[in-house]
Amino acid sequence: MPAWSQVRISHSAPASADGGRPFTIRFQLFGGTPDAVLDAAVFYRTNGSLTYRRLQAAVRDGQFEAVTDALPAAGELEYYIAVETRAGEQITLPESNPADRPFRLTLTEFREAAPLEGIAAKFEYRVMAPLADTRMIEDDALIAVALFPQDSTVTVDSVRLYMNGLDVTELADISPYLLTYVPETPTPGRYTAEVVFRNGAFSETLVSWSFEIVSVESRYARAQSRADWARGDVELTSRTQSTGGRDFGFSRGAITMQGQTPWVRYRLNGLLTTQEDPRLQPQNRFGAYLNVKDVFILEGGHVYPTLNPLLLAGRRVYGVNAELRTLWKNLNFQIVSGELNRRVPTLYEQVALRLDTLDAATNLVDSTYVLGFRDNGRGTHTRRILAGRVSFGNARYFQLGFNALKVKDDVNSIILVDSLRDVHAPAYLGGLSPAERNFLDQNPTKFQADRSNPTPQDNVVAGADIAFNLFNNRITFAGDLAASLLNQNIAPGVLTQEYISDLGFEVDQDILDQLDKWAWLFIVNENMSTLPIRFRDDEAEPYLPIGILAGQSRMGVNAFGHNLTAQYRWIGPEFISLANNGLRRDVAGYTVNDRFRLIGGTVYVNLGYEYLWDNLARQLDARTHTSTMSLGTSWYPVSVRLPRVSLNVRLQERSNRVAMENPFVDPAYLGAAVRNLRVNPSTNLEETLPTPRDNKTWQWSGAISKAFDWMGGNHDAVINLTDIRTNDQVFDYGDFSSRSIVFGTVTQWYDLPLRTQVSYSLTRSTSQGGTLNLDLTGLVLGGTYYLLEDQLSLTGELSFIGSDSRLTDLGISDAGTPDAPFDDYYEPDPATTRNEEALSYIGSFGAEYRFLEKHTISLSASLTNITLRGASTGSVPNDHFLQARYQFLF
Repeated sequence: MPAWSQVRISHSAPASADGGRPFTIRFQLFGGTPDAVLDAAVFYRTNGSLTYRRLQAAVRDGQFEAVTDALPAAGELEYYIAVETRAGEQITLPESNPADRPFRLTLTEFREAAPLEGIAAKFEYRVMAPLADTRMIEDDALIAVALFPQDSTVTVDSVRLYMNGLDVTELADISPYLLTYVPETPTPGRYTAEVVFRNGAFSETLVSWSFEIVSVESRYARAQSRADWARGDVELTSRTQSTGGRDFGFSRGAITMQGQTPWVRYRLNGLLTTQEDPRLQPQNRFGAYLNVKDVFILEGGHVYPTLNPLLLAGRRVYGVNAELRTLWKNLNFQIVSGELNRRVPTLYEQVALRLDTLDAATNLVDSTYVLGFRDNGRGTHTRRILAGRVSFGNARYFQLGFNALKVKDDVNSIILVDSLRDVHAPAYLGGLSPAERNFLDQNPTKFQADRSNPTPQDNVVAGADIAFNLFNNRITFAGDLAASLLNQNIAPGVLTQEYISDLGFEVDQDILDQLDKWAWLFIVNENMSTLPIRFRDDEAEPYLPIGILAGQSRMGVNAFGHNLTAQYRWIGPEFISLANNGLRRDVAGYTVNDRFRLIGGTVYVNLGYEYLWDNLARQLDARTHTSTMSLGTSWYPVSVRLPRVSLNVRLQERSNRVAMENPFVDPAYLGAAVRNLRVNPSTNLEETLPTPRDNKTWQWSGAISKAFDWMGGNHDAVINLTDIRTNDQVFDYGDFSSRSIVFGTVTQWYDLPLRTQVSYSLTRSTSQGGTLNLDLTGLVLGGTYYLLEDQLSLTGELSFIGSDSRLTDLGISDAGTPDAPFDDYYEPDPATTRNEEALSYIGSFGAEYRFLEKHTISLSASLTNITLRGASTGSVPNDHFLQARYQFLF
């Protein structure tokens, strides 16, 4: 399949994200439209968290969009994108090892595009924190106002700070250009801050603004003091589109209703869509949420509960999640029960004879009777989950928790065929002749079921966690420890004496009786990822393999202007939780990060170091060590006349400390050798060595942004530069380099109700020792025009993306000795060199009309055209979609 016809994810990551608020991640698909997607999600984590959280991506105006929860005020955001198409393709971005190489963004203190600033009473002022009408957690409460005297006769000492009318100047810190105030024991509520200039009898307010301080345990940003019994929205959507010459379409309806009183909060949501298919997991969804004064919490329907991060995170559960917090939240209970997967039946085709021949000749080697799937009919067992947690102590001070999780597939939920005895003649043998049936009965080993046949699994995970905070959260600690048992196939039942005897061992019958006794909790047999039985001297004994363990600990110190965190993790190779699919296994190491401010709080600095290694159980031939050092700095100048600047540098070194050896290859081509081997001097035989790894990756990115007035408009311009270089010290064709520049500006015009945006991007990449060169150019022109007192908005966007690639395949040279494979090495094959060019044009249009205050109708459409030149010529059928949406707020 030509590269241009593959579905790809297009996403441009910014250099940083605003801390303390949600972050929106947007991406598009090339080579396909949203209806070709079965599932799209973003996985994200912050500040080195052990697991990724999963966000379902929704379609907005022809592109996908996912919004995180409010991010921490500082640190780092990591995320990657995963898409599953209806054709069964699994696509990620980054494309290779996305969980290990995610997008990384520095979290900086949130700044509005137009902060509260101005000039009054001979001062230029700028509110740095908090911004007007925003909310901040009580533990992060900070008032910061930058003041630049415009006259040498006045100083910052002549200003006063008031909080809700109370003069707190004496408790504030005043530097030559900055006034800061940190409340010692802030009380959640609404506040008004006022900065007043005094000069003798003269007094004038420089700036006054309001904000809100919320409890660290508050789950909602809005105040809970007044009753708001019911509000919500209803949304109806219909779409028709064509992708690759195939027509798709769907309709769906969604409703959300929520309300609150000082004691109770609730939420109801539902989604019905014509995309519901019995061959898929549920597309129709509904849910309910009830919170009684943060003491009793109940969720039902399709929910995303969170337990200990090692056990349950990022998975959708069709069931209930209940929490009870008693004794002033010092004794807490949580239980999760439901289904992770619903039953999807298998669709088998009839048994067919497969003849295996030697090469292209007709020499028959073997024959097999194969049972495969019909119409991609691989099924799914009903997978049930039961999880619970009990914790002692309040999370704000000290808490100890115990967690347990049980995930088990229903063996009888779908029909599986593992051997000939499971095959019913009328259903599956109708395509065979009587002679073939008779032969198969006499030779049952000639029968083979599809190797991807689903198997029922069983999983038990137990863990404990501890957390405490000291000195008003100046010192924090959190630790988790867990163990996991996974059985890959429980269909055969509990381990039997016959199976162990076939291996040549003997097991005490008492052990087998105990395994049978505890089968209600977990089934132990030969299909476990790690068998908790160790064989020694023809005898077996139970033991605890360390590979099933996992743990992490994290400590933070916030003092002397530094926010220092240190984390250690150890995740065994056999630690698997079926309720957590975002956990990286077989890795251990530590991470240290520090964040601090300089130059009056206008410069943020982030320092980081991470050291990881794998092969914890010594199951592999070599251990890979990875060290990463990072430096990020951002400058937010007080004066609006200066630009905002950020710079990030990252160095990663990865090595398994294995050298490249091959005495048969010419030393000039050793770095391109196909095999890594040596000759054992004692046996004079060749020994295969592990594949060596030794590379360094430098990555730096910078961004400069500036807001300015020009030609009747306010422009917010930004330039992003990125450079990545990987130098492979072992493999001649392992190098990689990429440089990109993105320029964009958003303009709000003063004399027109018009907002426009322009962006240009250029990326040049080289990999495989120069055998692959790819240039990408993008241009986006768009704008939104507002009419009828902003009730009607018209949006249009035209995008151009051009790709120009030059590719030469790597061939294998036999060094003139075709009968001696040990001296083979890689070299480019000039005969395969080809140039390909793809030009993509995307035009989109949208209109949104809001009437009667609570009703909104919107239309959106897009057209995509791709033209190919070079090795692949012609044009791809135009893709288009048209969508209508109605929304009612109540």
